[in-house]
Amino acid sequence: MKNHPKSLYKYLPYKHTEDFLKKKLIRFSPIGEFNDLFEGRPKITGINKLNEPTIYLGDKADHIPSTSAIEEIYNLIPNDVRPLITYGELMLMARYKQNFSQNDKGIQLIDAGDFAIQFITRKIDEKIGALCLSEVPNSLLMWGHYGEQHAGVVIEFDGHHPYFHQTNNESEHLNQIYRVIYRDSRPEIYLKEPIAADLFLTKSSHWAYECEWRILKSLSDADVAFEEKTKSIHLFSIPPEAISGIILGARANKNNYLSLKEIINSDKTLGHITLKRILADSTHYHLLVSDVDEQDFNLKLT
Repeated sequence: MKNHPKSLYKYLPYKHTEDFLKKKLIRFSPIGEFNDLFEGRPKITGINKLNEPTIYLGDKADHIPSTSAIEEIYNLIPNDVRPLITYGELMLMARYKQNFSQNDKGIQLIDAGDFAIQFITRKIDEKIGALCLSEVPNSLLMWGHYGEQHAGVVIEFDGHHPYFHQTNNESEHLNQIYRVIYRDSRPEIYLKEPIAADLFLTKSSHWAYECEWRILKSLSDADVAFEEKTKSIHLFSIPPEAISGIILGARANKNNYLSLKEIINSDKTLGHITLKRILADSTHYHLLVSDVDEQDFNLKLT
């Protein structure tokens, strides 16, 4: 954990904060709901690289791949990827032959094709959820984008708490915190390779200001799940010891502060949580994290 930040931060509208503290539940969102159009949508080149041994799915070029051959290729797909595409869906791709090239040895599975990509991206959104955190609590842009235009809060988490460093037998990439990688080109992946790092943890350099860390979970493991309008909501419990503090935005009001203070004081499991506030720097375009001075706390925090 020596390379992990001690503190990680979640920007939230105020309306979600009281419920979060009372219920200790936080949402992991499907990848496809994020505001980045390319989130979880890398270039899927194929099943295997062309210079690697290939899998042939038929005895003759004009034959539909056999069931046993498709099962063989399915069993080669890593555990990280297998939940995203079922055996039946791989069979359907083979029937359509949208992902296979033919030669004198049989039918070679090479190109993932649009058909496969549609399946995989849909499965990503159905199966995997992410909690996105930041290294910085005083980003001017993030307060504007995610912190209810400075009227919301930032939740401070203990980045070294075991909650963010759990092991998982099915996938090494679930239930552990990872730094997001920023780059100018979309990642190119093959389904026969472990792909979680590229698929879920790579974003455009345009987003580098977020300094993001991310923890992934299987949405089927949610403690609470329900539909809200057009969205599926998946909430996961989080131990109160993993919560370090609350930082109120520069436009939060005194009632927000008093309500949060009452919730914290009335729950022994939250007694360690600190309450702070954001102040605008008087001379520069900077936001400052400050202790709350109740004597100087009028109607607004600004």
